[in-house]
Amino acid sequence: MIRLSDSVIKVEIAEKGAEIISVRSVRNGTEYIWDRGPEYWPWSAPILFPFIGRLQEGEYTDGEAVYKMSMHGFIRDRMFAVQAQDDTHALLFYESTDDDFQIYPYRFTFFAEYEIAGDALKISFTVSNRSDKTMHAALGFHPGIRIPEPFDGYSAVFGKSDMSIGVFSDSLLWKGSEKPYKAENGTIALTHELFRNDALILSGYGGAMAISDKDGNDFVRVISPDFPILGLWQPSSGEAPFVCVEPWSSYPGSDGLTDISRRSDFISIEAGREKMMALRIEFPGA
Repeated sequence: MIRLSDSVIKVEIAEKGAEIISVRSVRNGTEYIWDRGPEYWPWSAPILFPFIGRLQEGEYTDGEAVYKMSMHGFIRDRMFAVQAQDDTHALLFYESTDDDFQIYPYRFTFFAEYEIAGDALKISFTVSNRSDKTMHAALGFHPGIRIPEPFDGYSAVFGKSDMSIGVFSDSLLWKGSEKPYKAENGTIALTHELFRNDALILSGYGGAMAISDKDGNDFVRVISPDFPILGLWQPSSGEAPFVCVEPWSSYPGSDGLTDISRRSDFISIEAGREKMMALRIEFPGA
């Protein structure tokens, strides 16, 4: 376990998946990250790569070759190594293997970097393409933000009212389209009913949002301008005391389009090049 801290927050990160396990206030002990309780969701903040969400029949193609892939890709299940670490900063990396190459036909190195800066946690993900061809991928982050009771006293607040929402099939595959979505005053009330049909997937959200209480006080802010899509999700059954705020580079598997080289929303990284995407999570009450 990797532990970082300053005078405001302390953070725990697992080597498996470079996954954040805990973000806690030093002053008052408030825990901001879901604890992996299996009654709702056995994760806390997985990184999603090289795919987000489901694939049609669990398969995709890269040109003519067909590959199998599990939901949300495989990086969340891999063991990272630490390249650098001090009290407030850690840089972890994962080198893809021959086994990975059998299910994803690119060689790559994945870096996950975390840095505490006061009440903020700065995060960056960098993918370095070590293949001799352009690689295609999706990259996302899936942190579960623990919400104080009462859950329905909180809202997701955006800087924009007019956004778009992804259109999905009954099997939760993206239909390749969006439709207008309006949030009155840029605010979406958080209720368990909101997620009975799965996630709310937004684009054009302005690159930032906050989870705020009924008095308008921000509990958590997520600033993610590098990510054009944002998902809000919690398990559709029960009344989970958390909501996942998920910055995504791309949409999940598409209904009818399985060739990732033809996905215009996917990241494309030329041979020998790299792609970095960053975000920041602020904890103003810590």
